[in-house]
Amino acid sequence: MFQNLAKQYQALQTLLAGKTSDQEIKDFLVNQSRTDTAFNQLVSGGFLYAILTADSLEESQKHLAHLSLAITDDWYAALCNMNMILLEMFNRLRPQCRERLLFFFNEAIRLKVPRIDNVLPNLLRATSEVGVGCKLVF
Repeated sequence: MFQNLAKQYQALQTLLAGKTSDQEIKDFLVNQSRTDTAFNQLVSGGFLYAILTADSLEESQKHLAHLSLAITDDWYAALCNMNMILLEMFNRLRPQCRERLLFFFNEAIRLKVPRIDNVLPNLLRATSEVGVGCKLVF
C-alpha cells in the first residue's frame, strides 16, 4: 500500500518538476484535474504520501492545500486511501507519520470534507488499538 502511494508521489513530482512557483503548481493542478479523470487518483495518493512523510506541519499544510485544489471526486479516493492506511498500516507507522495522519483528519474535519464521518470510526479504532496517547490525539 505505502509503496503504491510512494510511486504515485514520484509520478506526481515528475509532473510538477518544471513548475517553479506555487501559483504555477496550483494552476496546473486545477487544469489537469478538470481534463484527466485518472489524475485524481494520482493526486490523491501522491499528496497523501507527501502529507504523511512531510518533515514539518507547514509542509503538510501545503500538500493538503494542493490536494484540496485537485480533488474532483468529493475526496472519495483520498478517503479510501486513508481508510486503507488506517486498517492495514496504522500500527506500523512511525510516530511522525501518525502525527501527520492525525493532522490530516484534524484539517479534514475543519474543512468539512464530505463523508469524513465514515472514516472516523476506523481512526478511533486504530488509535485505541495501538495505544496512541492523548499527546498525539490532542
